[in-house]
Amino acid sequence: MAKLLLDNIYKIEIPLPRNPLKSLNSYFIKNSDGRSLLIDTGFNRKECKEAIFAALKELQVDLDNTDLFITHLHSDHCGLISVLPKPGAKIYAGKIDGDIINIFTAHREKIEDPYKRIDELLKHHEIRLAEVMNIIQGKTLNAYKVAEHMTWDIKCETWEDFPAQQKWFAVGEAIAHLQYLFGIGELEKKKINGIYCYKG
Repeated sequence: MAKLLLDNIYKIEIPLPRNPLKSLNSYFIKNSDGRSLLIDTGFNRKECKEAIFAALKELQVDLDNTDLFITHLHSDHCGLISVLPKPGAKIYAGKIDGDIINIFTAHREKIEDPYKRIDELLKHHEIRLAEVMNIIQGKTLNAYKVAEHMTWDIKCETWEDFPAQQKWFAVGEAIAHLQYLFGIGELEKKKINGIYCYKG
């Protein structure tokens, strides 16, 4: 189902099966006089494909006249990139300028105050960096082991209970924090048996 947000701009909620995020917000910018734009796609799964095609049908979308924009390369955002574009369609990836796009979130509800949200994200990353430093202090660990000891908002009793896909995301976040700390000189990095490890 598509929800009108502003003139010719729609939100399409895509279900994310077996994922704690529950759903993804895809956006469609309809242009009757030129090419339209679809932003993000959902997983390459039957449920996601059915939801997005149903919404596009509801909006009477001509995919032959639609380009795509992928905000980032997580599988819930780009999973259907091989299915949706028609020959000649452009696929964009990178930074979008403009305040109107900045208030559209990939998950959950629209952000009314983007500056407040930026402050919240900066604070979140400060907390995460401190957590990573606490985990690795005096130890030499790879990103997988660091992710195992980080706190996560997911209904799993232990790290072993995490779905493989969620472990992939968790390790990716751990790598981002570890690389940042390495880049500012807070951590050392070296290869051990072919795997990068970090030392506090």
